Amino acid sequence: MKTVNTLWRYLLRQVRLLPLAALFTALPLSAQVPSLINYQGRLIDGSGNPVTGNRTMALSLYDAASGGNLTYSETIGTVAVTNGTYSFRFGSGGAVVVSANETIATTNGTNQVFSGTLQGTPSSGTPSLSDGLYSWTASGGSSNSDAFSVTYNGTAKRFQVVYLSQVPLAGRAIVATYQTTEQETIDASLAAGEAYLALSVNGTDESTRTRLLAVPYALKAKESADAQALAQQVGELEAETTALGSSVQTVAAALSANVTAVQAQTQSVNATVSGLLAQFKVIGLSGSLVFGSSTNSGTLEISNSGFGRLAVSGISYPAGFSGDWNSGIINQGQSQSVNVTFTPTAVQNYSGNISVTSDATSGTGTIAVSGQGARLISVSGDLAFGTVAFGTVTVNASTPTPMPTPTPTPTPTPTPTPTP
Repeated sequence: MKTVNTLWRYLLRQVRLLPLAALFTALPLSAQVPSLINYQGRLIDGSGNPVTGNRTMALSLYDAASGGNLTYSETIGTVAVTNGTYSFRFGSGGAVVVSANETIATTNGTNQVFSGTLQGTPSSGTPSLSDGLYSWTASGGSSNSDAFSVTYNGTAKRFQVVYLSQVPLAGRAIVATYQTTEQETIDASLAAGEAYLALSVNGTDESTRTRLLAVPYALKAKESADAQALAQQVGELEAETTALGSSVQTVAAALSANVTAVQAQTQSVNATVSGLLAQFKVIGLSGSLVFGSSTNSGTLEISNSGFGRLAVSGISYPAGFSGDWNSGIINQGQSQSVNVTFTPTAVQNYSGNISVTSDATSGTGTIAVSGQGARLISVSGDLAFGTVAFGTVTVNASTPTPMPTPTPTPTPTPTPTPTP
């Protein structure tokens, strides 16, 4: 049977009453996977005659040829049988068998009797029970009948547990384990492993199970289902990624706008601060300006420790003092040297303040200066002498006068000392 995309094909050997090959295939796959499985068979009575009429049919899948676990079941309903031939579809309205665990009670360290009702419905058999120390099954009973007693009402799905020997410790969970069915399609059961089909006609189960064989078409169909599911997940992920990308772009745009606004505000603040700082000019004067009693010079330092340019418009000096720089600009953190000269004009003390006129907003613009004036003596004349002879010389005399002979001074005679 040809299909549009991929094909589930299963081959059943129907051996009820007489050997009969039953072929069932899947309908063409579409966006919904898996498809229904078409089952065809032939039904005869005990004498080998074909059956005609309506029959109620159901099927079950097991993981073993006999015994094993029920993995899927479905009630087909009324099926028309004509001259022994019948067919039906299955695979979407059944139930799979799963294992369920329920905590029916938890010990509290006080009571010895506990009861609880199952929320789920066991599909077959009776649930088993365990608290981690003791266990109970319908077929084997209690693991310790002297300490742990269990009764189960299948109609009410209710357990009663009695600790016979002592009060159990608090916090022990009493858990029931059972098999239950869930509404599901057949693909999970077929993908799980081997499957054996048992058919029920008018409530009577056939004694022989038929092994269900899956050819590669079925595997491809399962892969197609997985691929479609994956494609859907990828599509959802792409949609989420696109939405996330849009959100990121929106946030990025808002953040960029905020950054631009902050930068503009920062520039404005910086300009304001710079303007304020530019108005802050601090003047300072320093130097050793104490002069001696003669004309000499010293150095006056004018500094600017503020944040703006300092404009000096003039410098005034007290009498006797002058400088070689009177006005100009002194930049931030710079200084200007001024040579101050002391020129006294009288014998007296000179003192006062040198005052610097500027646009400084703070600082000191004056500095003390002092000096001592002294009398200056002027000496002049021709004091260059030639060769001068020792003695008296008559100037403009024609005959030189001889020098007089000096009279020797007599030496006194010593007086004798008397002898006693």
